[in-house]
Amino acid sequence: GDRWFNEAAPITLAGSASRTTVTSFQTPPGFLGIFRAFATALENAADWDIVTWAVEIGGHPVPGFESLRGPISDILYPVIILWPIFRGQLVQVVATNAGTTDIENVTAMVRGTYFIG
Repeated sequence: GDRWFNEAAPITLAGSASRTTVTSFQTPPGFLGIFRAFATALENAADWDIVTWAVEIGGHPVPGFESLRGPISDILYPVIILWPIFRGQLVQVVATNAGTTDIENVTAMVRGTYFIG
């Protein structure tokens, strides 16, 4: 049957950082998957204006999710997205910091399923 992945981790996003991976999941060899949901979080609400998010699969932005600003969704109620993941593809949420100071506790979550394919 399907196996679930649910990856989330906080990072410190460096000042002026560009397209930094916040969290990710890669399908194991021989597996396909479905990317089902994602969420983002910041500790300080004032930082929403300077952080831009993107969702990428296989090194390419997911159309409609390539440049997101402001509160998108919280971890308890993630954005539902159904997107195929092919063998070995990396699913990731990346963030860019338009400010010059580091931002602590920048968090993203990716959730989905994978299966033998």
